[in-house]
Amino acid sequence: MRTILLAGVLFASSAQPDKLRGHWIGTFQTEHGSGPLELTVLRSDSAATYRMTFMETELQGQVREWKVAGDSLRFVIGFLTNGGAVEFRFAGVVKGAEASGSFVGLQEGQERGRGPWSITRQP
Repeated sequence: MRTILLAGVLFASSAQPDKLRGHWIGTFQTEHGSGPLELTVLRSDSAATYRMTFMETELQGQVREWKVAGDSLRFVIGFLTNGGAVEFRFAGVVKGAEASGSFVGLQEGQERGRGPWSITRQP
């Protein structure tokens, strides 16, 4: 797995807009290395979207399967590359100004990496 800079704009559902609102910065790790992780969450009743840089290419699109239930957070980011469809599945827990969990990276449905991620809300 290569280093990924994920600069996302996620729009939380109106059910818990304040819990995730803000700018979050942290890291993710895989058995192949680590990299920066950055999310910006805004209140919106619309579908979640993202922007990210992957292998020096800026991408953007719809976040799929955006789910917030209590302290749990799940979302999927998917896009196409020359090597086929790539998908990142994030799952974690939000505790105040911190969120952490694990993710798995898939390419054409085959696992290519996994590991922990953590982010902290910025003041």
